[in-house]
Amino acid sequence: MIFSEAFSGKKWVLRNCPFCGAKQEDEEILISQDDAGMYTVYCLTCQAAGPERINEEEATKAWNKRKR
Repeated sequence: MIFSEAFSGKKWVLRNCPFCGAKQEDEEILISQDDAGMYTVYCLTCQAAGPERINEEEATKAWNKRKR
């Protein structure tokens, strides 16, 4: 997996991890892209991952809608 805040160069605002409370500004929540080109938001603190989506925007939306 490749980890990056944003592959497209855009700055996405990610909510805190719903499981452990980790924050994007602490660089604990990242957008990742797998080998198949799918994107997901990933928490480095507790290893929670959002659903896979076809682009960063959709992955961000899915993460921000998550509930514990």
